[in-house]
Amino acid sequence: MTKLEAADKLSEMDHGILLRDEAQELSIDMGLDAGAVPVRAIEHRPDLPKGARLTGCKIGEKRWMIGADALAEWACQQLKVKYESKCGRGSRLRECCAQLRKHFKKERAR
Repeated sequence: MTKLEAADKLSEMDHGILLRDEAQELSIDMGLDAGAVPVRAIEHRPDLPKGARLTGCKIGEKRWMIGADALAEWACQQLKVKYESKCGRGSRLRECCAQLRKHFKKERAR
């Protein structure tokens, strides 16, 4: 997958959460260090009103994950791509991915 295709794929994950392997794969495709992706442990807690519901997990089991917006923002920071700060997850994802696309198009044109 090209860097531009990776940014496009990430932009389609509105409000999405990626498992560590998925996030690392996309980061490699964008030319970044997969080991540096800032994932965090999310606990399966369907018993709580705002608890995470992870398919195929027992209550209390954890998975390493990152939000699509957080991955896009991290990618911008790593590549020193400027982006406008946004409040919502979807807005932040769209803004960061738009700037990543511009960056990769310029990079490809060189």
